[in-house]
Amino acid sequence: MVLVSHFVGGTIGFDGLLIIKPDGRVRFQSGLGNLGTESVSDVHLAGAEILGVPGEKCDIVWGNTVHNFPFTCVSGGSQTTHAMTRAAYATAMDARKKLQEIAAKRFGGQPGTTS
Repeated sequence: MVLVSHFVGGTIGFDGLLIIKPDGRVRFQSGLGNLGTESVSDVHLAGAEILGVPGEKCDIVWGNTVHNFPFTCVSGGSQTTHAMTRAAYATAMDARKKLQEIAAKRFGGQPGTTS
């Protein structure tokens, strides 16, 4: 007898939201719940790394819908880390691109280049 079943090991298509504050801190808005594994904050470290911001300069806001949370996956094992790390990465890449565009307008040059 052969038994077959399926397992969904991660989904995509979720949103991220971050705010870069004037004091250099980055505030990640997260719709994730905390299952006790700290994934609610760990997934955003990917975004902090892209922006070059150390974790101690990041604030994670979660748990209250008045904070304008983005669309997130359900909080559960293989879903949370896979989906929300990807969302944090994509959000930070977009923010970095926008920061480069602002810097290019202000200081000259082309976004995405170093000189």
